[in-house]
Amino acid sequence: MTIDVLEEDEVIPMACISLVIQGTGLVKIKGNNFVGSIRLNDFQMSSKWSNIGNLRMYLIQPVVWTLIETIFLPYANARLSRGLPLPIIHGFILQNAEIILSTSGLAVCSDVAFADSNKRFLQLN
Repeated sequence: MTIDVLEEDEVIPMACISLVIQGTGLVKIKGNNFVGSIRLNDFQMSSKWSNIGNLRMYLIQPVVWTLIETIFLPYANARLSRGLPLPIIHGFILQNAEIILSTSGLAVCSDVAFADSNKRFLQLN
């Protein structure tokens, strides 16, 4: 993370802080949505360089940890619990969905079925 200061339309880099964040997450498919939650396991900060003097990371780190725990994580978990819609054709639903994780990506494998409203439409004809 680089901290910049704006002075008369000029951006001046003032400090660089290294962040190492370790967390765990839970992901699943609920309906046609990708839902989940995240948790912070560990968090470390260290100063890479500074033009404003010695940064006392032992004072800054607890404040940033608290901001992450009380603001960022609850917001992210609230959003993840509502779900992110998966790209699927309108009128269809996922069934027997599986999530496949790898180091380079995430894949969703699933059967696809008509939604209930489409089944009723087909029965009327």
